[in-house]
Amino acid sequence: MPRAAKLSVIGKDFTPRHLNFRALEKTMQRAWGREAKFKNIGGNKFVVHFGSEGDWKHALNGGPWQFDFNVVAIKDYEGNIRPSEMTFDTMEAWVRVTDLPLDKRSRAFGEGVGKVVRVDVEKYGFAKGVHLSVRAKLSIYEPLVRGFNRKEPADDLEGT
Repeated sequence: MPRAAKLSVIGKDFTPRHLNFRALEKTMQRAWGREAKFKNIGGNKFVVHFGSEGDWKHALNGGPWQFDFNVVAIKDYEGNIRPSEMTFDTMEAWVRVTDLPLDKRSRAFGEGVGKVVRVDVEKYGFAKGVHLSVRAKLSIYEPLVRGFNRKEPADDLEGT
């Protein structure tokens, strides 16, 4: 893959109004790096080429992103797919699972949380900190829940 394609993403802003592309570009450059070069490709979609691999990784892995209180979804550039054929129905986000028993703060338990992309664990397979962090794919069209407590009977935790 050419270097230009390797350090690029395709994005879509989910605003219900006309997209102010210049404002999106200025705002996201502050979040993603001044060397990020934007190109509007219509339909609230855009291409971003990054000047460094670090900025590119930050944009892909650091979200979810928003602009003007609307979701900005980005995907790694795939040169063989037309932008009009790309679907933006999911986004990746970190989910924090708190107050688990120590032996449940594991990769295996984290993989049970929806469509998992990655579970943040140490080499022995258990959480790095007090919480289990899971990178999961979430639907763009479902509202995000800021946080909730889920109480389960002790029997249910023993079976997982």
